[in-house]
Amino acid sequence: MNESSLHLQLNRERFEISEAFLEKYNRQGPRYTSYPTAPVWQDDFGPDELEQFYATADAARTPVSLYMHLPFCESLCLFCACNVVIKKDHSVAPPYLATLEQEIDHVSRFVSRERPVVQFHWGGGTPTYLTPAQMEDLFGHAAQRFSFAPDAEIGIEVDPRVTSPQHLESLRQLGFAVNIAPDPEEFCNRTITVGGIGGKIPNAGTMEKPLELFVGNSGTAARFLVAFVGLGNGVYRLSGVPRMHERPQAALFQALRQLGCRVDSPNDKLPAIIHGTGLRPGSCQVSIEESSQFASALLMCSLVAGW
Repeated sequence: MNESSLHLQLNRERFEISEAFLEKYNRQGPRYTSYPTAPVWQDDFGPDELEQFYATADAARTPVSLYMHLPFCESLCLFCACNVVIKKDHSVAPPYLATLEQEIDHVSRFVSRERPVVQFHWGGGTPTYLTPAQMEDLFGHAAQRFSFAPDAEIGIEVDPRVTSPQHLESLRQLGFAVNIAPDPEEFCNRTITVGGIGGKIPNAGTMEKPLELFVGNSGTAARFLVAFVGLGNGVYRLSGVPRMHERPQAALFQALRQLGCRVDSPNDKLPAIIHGTGLRPGSCQVSIEESSQFASALLMCSLVAGW
């Protein structure tokens, strides 16, 4: 260390940390294993005090940060010191999610829709312990009750062992740079990097030869990709395994048609041909009675497309 900075090497990358930065964080603090951290909890701070805190923050119109704790894991990591529930039986999740959604309903009543959510983090446990449908329902439940800033930081702790190959393969076919790099120190770890280009889709097909996208049995990939390729300038054909062709898509297809996309499907299910219209503003309504993924797919594209 010289007079002004600390240099260190981490995974072949060189970092420089200034003396001022070190001094700023040279303080004692609790080990971060829960949120709020342990020193915040006091016996004399109860529901009434919490609601008063909500009211004070709401009057100040400060931005909002949300944290959701999903405590479930199928197995325990030996380094873990978090509050977790180890269960291979996933039937424990629905009762917890029902209670969590009640808490979201309760807290949202104290938060004005004029206050933007600027940070939203899912911690655990392993949030990807939940099924994709459960995750989308939970996210949709929160999104309907809070106002998210366009540039909100949204983070989630995931288990890379459940990453869907269909997601990655579809992104590659659409022309995105997808790199999967092994960790030289941990053979089971992978770093997956996807290069985005501002909502544009590099590749597309034609009416005579649509670009084929196979989603397997991944409903999440199917619904998100249906909305996403609507941003492209070309023709895309989405299909999956026979079971995937039985799952509902009608409400999402109808919403895309309201936005000006042409969707060809004899029964409003996959396989379907999507004619992308590029990035252009529009508005639509969508029913989430069959799946909140319909709304999530549209919302994820809306900021770029202007929907």
